[in-house]
Amino acid sequence: GSNDGVRLMSCGIIGPGSNAEYFVYAADNGAVISQNSWSGGPSQDATPIKEAIDYFIANAGGTGKAMNGGLVVFSMGNNNSEFFDSYKASEKILRVVATNNKDERASYSNYHVDASIAAPGGEDQSGVISTVLNDNYGASRGTSMATPHVSGVAALIASKAYGTISADEVRAILKGTTDFIDYRSPSYSGKLGT
Repeated sequence: GSNDGVRLMSCGIIGPGSNAEYFVYAADNGAVISQNSWSGGPSQDATPIKEAIDYFIANAGGTGKAMNGGLVVFSMGNNNSEFFDSYKASEKILRVVATNNKDERASYSNYHVDASIAAPGGEDQSGVISTVLNDNYGASRGTSMATPHVSGVAALIASKAYGTISADEVRAILKGTTDFIDYRSPSYSGKLGT
């Protein structure tokens, strides 16, 4: 944007190889925050994706741009397990766990000691209101619903401090202004982020 909020870039990632390519495309075309609500699974070769994520983090933004460096935000997945894809292991990636309306881990959400941050993702019959087919709204749930909360707040921070903030600073603001919620889901203590 031009002192008027944020712009969105949508990249479709269907087919082999395209998941890595979109990080490079997005960085080279002005994106500074990469929001990801997808999972590669254990059979996918993580090396090209890790390299592309590193490229985005190092090359997105820059002098005169919204932010210096790129911020990557990933959903943790909805398998109710401690698994997460190996390409999400970078310290620079924000990994998002889903919570319910009581700040408890949502029953489907993955969890892990490397989780970064938790956000509302809906639970049971309730969910997060979102757009659905035919220009309507409906409730959905999942870490894919939680992740846009985090990337959206990151985009607002970058918009407010346009050209004067780095991806590392945005990450630190997000992590430094959230609460620990381990006491809400003690069985998952240390595995939910903040």
